Amino acid sequence: MNNARNCCCEMMEIQIAHRCNQHADIFDCPDALIVYESQSDEYGLIIHDGGSASITIHYCPWCGTALPGIVQTPHVDESSPDRNQVEDIQHITIVRLPTATITDWGSFDEVCQEVFGFPAFYGRNMNAWIDCLPYLDLGDGMSRFHLRPGEKLVVEVLEAKDLMRRVPDIFAGLIETTAVVNQRHIHDGKEPMIALVFL
Repeated sequence: MNNARNCCCEMMEIQIAHRCNQHADIFDCPDALIVYESQSDEYGLIIHDGGSASITIHYCPWCGTALPGIVQTPHVDESSPDRNQVEDIQHITIVRLPTATITDWGSFDEVCQEVFGFPAFYGRNMNAWIDCLPYLDLGDGMSRFHLRPGEKLVVEVLEAKDLMRRVPDIFAGLIETTAVVNQRHIHDGKEPMIALVFL
């Protein structure tokens, strides 16, 4: 199942090659985050709920590379007379997510509320996290960000490897919920707006 043809980055390669000595089924292993389906040439984020479900992803959660089946917008030379005919996707807003104090879901939500500027009534759970970020381009007041058309929010996750080792469920949850938000963007006919960068 997990035999991808070419991996886009080191983290994806590690995940695709992951084999667990304690769990025969990849869906039972808490360290497994990605599943690759060779028949459909699709990648999915594993949902660790006791079953074998996954969420199909179209972009690598680590490096942001478009996965098979996605046509990437070509780079347009700024001197080209046709540059205005292509959506400007080169602008990004970068925010850093410090993880040193994240030890449980409560501290994760506390850090996220401060970093993303979630409102005072933020529900401090992953459903609320998802609900705060689908309309980054509309400036709906659910976060501190208001992105321009084509702009992306790049979240730099600091000390990511330590976070993954310390609280793997939270690390996986961050990836899964980001994927859900981006899937909403795609469903609405937009480009994914959030990219995770693990530092």
